[in-house]
Amino acid sequence: MDDHEIRARQEILDLISEYTISNDRAEWDRMDRIWADDAVLRVPGVGDGRYDGRDAIMSRYRVRAARTLRSDSAGAEGKPDMTVSRHHLTSTRITMTDAARAEGVTYYVVVTDAGYDHSGTYEDTFVLVDGRWLIAERVILVEHVGADSYYGFLRAAAAANTAG
Repeated sequence: MDDHEIRARQEILDLISEYTISNDRAEWDRMDRIWADDAVLRVPGVGDGRYDGRDAIMSRYRVRAARTLRSDSAGAEGKPDMTVSRHHLTSTRITMTDAARAEGVTYYVVVTDAGYDHSGTYEDTFVLVDGRWLIAERVILVEHVGADSYYGFLRAAAAANTAG
């Protein structure tokens, strides 16, 4: 492994962490900097399921639609509003495909007021643009949703994502 690859791997790991921390803290301006202009976000079974381009991706996060779904889901199950969400990254595998492109898989677990909430994988493609690593494509697979989840609306997606 040469110096370029060592640096690339560390920068990609930081990028993966920046996503989760920015998401939990609603730091949308920070999150906006991690996506390539033509990035694609796919979330099979959730909402529109596909967002093309950084503007569309960030619109998904900046609007209250996802939080409203979460709040409505919790309310329907008699839960108070969620006060904490923490995305925890576990195992990550990064494969350098060339000097300016890499692929990765990361397992995530989300903890909320309910305790364990849901989990799955991020399947990513990263690109080097003007000396910075960015996310070119992210597929968020929800694979399991806890019984007391604040994101109960994800259960159907988890069932579909793990059926095959």
